[in-house]
Amino acid sequence: MGEAMEAKFSQWVKRIRDTQAEEINCSACLDQVSQYVDLELAGGGAAEQMPRVKQHLDQCGVCFEEYQVLRELARLEREGRTPSKDELADRLK
Repeated sequence: MGEAMEAKFSQWVKRIRDTQAEEINCSACLDQVSQYVDLELAGGGAAEQMPRVKQHLDQCGVCFEEYQVLRELARLEREGRTPSKDELADRLK
């Protein structure tokens, strides 16, 4: 088995192992992700307070990408460096 195939297999096994009896779907995750980011940036233990969101972000690449964009925007806003509309469009390409 090649290295790339082994890496994919390991990711697949990890996702199966991390599956929970009760999980949230993408819609529920995206409804809560801004609160998760706020807690995280405030040092409030977001993963501990919102374990289902954390678990979903670990499992779902699409929601994780949304989380990363939101987290970066929140960080920039806190630093007073909110990007312009054009900068946002460039980052989302």
